[in-house]
Amino acid sequence: MIFVFVMNFSSNEKTELKKHGQLTTGIIVDGNAIKTRRAEIYDLTVRYQTKEGRVCIVKETVGKNEFTKVHKGEEVELIYST
Repeated sequence: MIFVFVMNFSSNEKTELKKHGQLTTGIIVDGNAIKTRRAEIYDLTVRYQTKEGRVCIVKETVGKNEFTKVHKGEEVELIYST
């Protein structure tokens, strides 16, 4: 599974990923679902290491479909910009 956090890219972000995107493996370290009368919000937190060795932890809102496909501790492939 390839996991891309920001789903609604601007054209500048798409260009950035095409030029400088790096594929790596991350680990789901947390997930949170908040349900209200008006909305459902799903967040995932992923830890990954850049090719330079820097450890990054990112949190992003995802859709229910993506949220239900993964679990804490699971490895996922992701793309980040260098």
